[in-house]
Amino acid sequence: MVARITNISAWIPLIGVVLGVLAFTGSQAPATILVPGGPAVSTPGTATLAGLTLKASDTIPFIGTDVFGDNVFGGNLISSVYSDPGTGGLDFTYQIDAATGYPDTIHAATVDYYVGFSTDVDYVKNSGNAGTYATAALSSNGGYISLDYLASAGDGIAPGETSDIVMVKTDATQYDEFGDTALIDGGGVTVNSFEPVPEPMSLGLLAVGGVICAARRSRRRI
Repeated sequence: MVARITNISAWIPLIGVVLGVLAFTGSQAPATILVPGGPAVSTPGTATLAGLTLKASDTIPFIGTDVFGDNVFGGNLISSVYSDPGTGGLDFTYQIDAATGYPDTIHAATVDYYVGFSTDVDYVKNSGNAGTYATAALSSNGGYISLDYLASAGDGIAPGETSDIVMVKTDATQYDEFGDTALIDGGGVTVNSFEPVPEPMSLGLLAVGGVICAARRSRRRI
């Protein structure tokens, strides 16, 4: 018996993701790729900026407020994008600089938007002074990465401290500045940061899939 694919449009986005994963894993040394909905993993601290080419960087000030409207933490997020000759993709980095004068430490962060991309999270050891590193987990839809700064021996990012640089290695080749980074403690704040975006060909595949779905629905109504 020969199997028939009865809904090719449902497979088009998946094919793009699978090809991206194969290209990404085949172009670098073995690494821990985050699995959507999987458990948090410890980042090994082997990342380096050496050999990478800086594409863009921005320093974004933030102030986190609690439910009572009190300012409980503040500082700057340094969001950057590098091209990685080792993988042919882009690496996205995040570093949190917590300002003095606030009562709370920063315990966690989420960064997005990574749907459809391979993600390998690591950190640049000794690039900050907080004495803590983050574990990382990918949401069930693959959209955002949760960073937990309390999972290591440290106590989060205290006022006056700077986190080590977290690096998200991807198979993306395009980016924009409309991603979100949420910083969390007793309060919270969300700021814009760099994020990967699909290539025009990937967008074209998604558009074709949408046209096929629409055509199938139209035929059913006839």
